[in-house]
Amino acid sequence: MSEKFGKLLKQLIDLSEVDMSLARILARRKELETQLADKLLAIEEQEREFEDKSAQATNDRETFRREEKRLKEENEKLVGRRKALDSFSDYKSQQAAQKEIEQTSRQLGTQEEKLLATLDALEALEGEAATLKETLDKAKEEFATFEEDAKGELVTLEERGAEKQAARDEIASNVGARDLVAYDRIKNRFPMDPVVALQGQACGGCHMELGPQVMVQVARAESLVKCGGCGRFLYMASNEEEAA
Repeated sequence: MSEKFGKLLKQLIDLSEVDMSLARILARRKELETQLADKLLAIEEQEREFEDKSAQATNDRETFRREEKRLKEENEKLVGRRKALDSFSDYKSQQAAQKEIEQTSRQLGTQEEKLLATLDALEALEGEAATLKETLDKAKEEFATFEEDAKGELVTLEERGAEKQAARDEIASNVGARDLVAYDRIKNRFPMDPVVALQGQACGGCHMELGPQVMVQVARAESLVKCGGCGRFLYMASNEEEAA
């Protein structure tokens, strides 16, 4: 291995390690941002569900109260009509009025039964709204805790990313423009590992078995060697790296 090529290979390996860290930082940032967005969206959906259910319960309660008031007034009128029966001087008129009162009484009884069923449904609806409110409050509390932790981690990731980017810029400034362009093309395809060590007689990236000629070229380390399968740069790991 020539000293010049050895230095270049070391720089590309270091660059690959830094880029791997940057890729992991970026992936974690995206993961946190996605989780925040998803959790916020879920809370907004829960809020809409609660508001719809609460509005329905309020509307149904108002309808129930109006119907309850109407039935009360109708019953009061019916009581008044029963009291007025004695004032009828004509027997037939009295019997007709009695029959009408009984019919009206049966109708009101049916309506009261329906009103009681409506009340049961209303109370169940209000119970559902209350449960949704409890679930929503809990979700908001959990989101607030998650958001605080996530924002703290995002700040840390931002700082680490800036440090890694500065290290990358320094390393890249010492790599020749042509070699850097070739490296960046590979990194765009494999951001986590554009430069990989051999694993036995296979590429450490795509694990394709390499031919004897390629193995010799990598072992000589006199020029940059690409994997014929994935296109990553290859190098021969030291004993310490293999043990690691």
